[in-house]
Amino acid sequence: MKPVPKEKKKKKPYSLKTKIINTMSKAVRLRDKYCVTCGTADSLQDSHYIPRANLGTAFHPDNNNAQCSACHMRWHHNDPTPYTNYMINHYGVGIFDKLYALKHEWTGKKYPAEKLNDWLKYWEEELWRLQNEGGAYD
Repeated sequence: MKPVPKEKKKKKPYSLKTKIINTMSKAVRLRDKYCVTCGTADSLQDSHYIPRANLGTAFHPDNNNAQCSACHMRWHHNDPTPYTNYMINHYGVGIFDKLYALKHEWTGKKYPAEKLNDWLKYWEEELWRLQNEGGAYD
C-alpha cells in the first residue's frame, strides 16, 4: 500500500498586518535615514521601543525608529541605554508615559480591521510623502 502524500500547506494570504509592517519599515528607514543610536546608514531596521507584540504601540510612529542591526540587537539583548537616551532627547521624557499609556490602550489579541486599515493608510501616506520629499527608498 502506497503512503498517502501529505497535503501541501497553503500559503497564507498577505495579511493586512504584514502590509502595514512592511510599509511602516520602509517609511521609518526613509524618515530617519541613519541609526538613531550610532548614526550609521548601514543595515537599517525598524526598531520598536515597546515591543511590536503590544498592539497599542506597534504601529505608532514615535515607537518606531531606525536602528542598524548591531544597535537593534544590543538594544533588545544587552543595553537599552543608547536607545532610551535617543527617545528622551528626541521626544522628551514624556514619551514614556505616552507610549506606556498607548501600550495599555489596546489589550486584545487582534486589532479590529478598521483600525488596521487606518494604520495602513497612515503609513502609505507617510511613505508617499517621504518618497516625494527626498527620493525613493529601495
